Amino acid sequence: MNSDNQYSDSESGSDVSMRSVGFSTIEFHEHAMILGNNPSTSEGPSLEIDWQVQEKVIVDIDAYETNRPPRRIRHQLQMPGFVREDVLLSNGYSRGQISEHMRSVEKERRDFMKSKRFPQKMLSKVAKIMHLK
Repeated sequence: MNSDNQYSDSESGSDVSMRSVGFSTIEFHEHAMILGNNPSTSEGPSLEIDWQVQEKVIVDIDAYETNRPPRRIRHQLQMPGFVREDVLLSNGYSRGQISEHMRSVEKERRDFMKSKRFPQKMLSKVAKIMHLK
């Protein structure tokens, strides 16, 4: 390998340039937390991030890597329902708004589950009718 980031291709005898990519900064975007519509949330309200960026921060990649906290494991990434509710309250939602939204999401979840079972119920009814004839 040559010192100028080239190496020789032994079959053709020609020099081939090597390419590399480097990064110098990381750009973080901060978004507001808003009420979410995730029907699989088992306890408390679900959260989503708002589309609008509230703040951008650019950090030198070496400084970030030197000072970043250790990686978290899966259960450390989960947020309990009461914490999600506190986040929403601190972002200006009322308890009434949160409760109303949670009831709406729960109704959507129940409706979806009913529609998911509907084909199976229809098939069993058709099978019973077919056996009667």
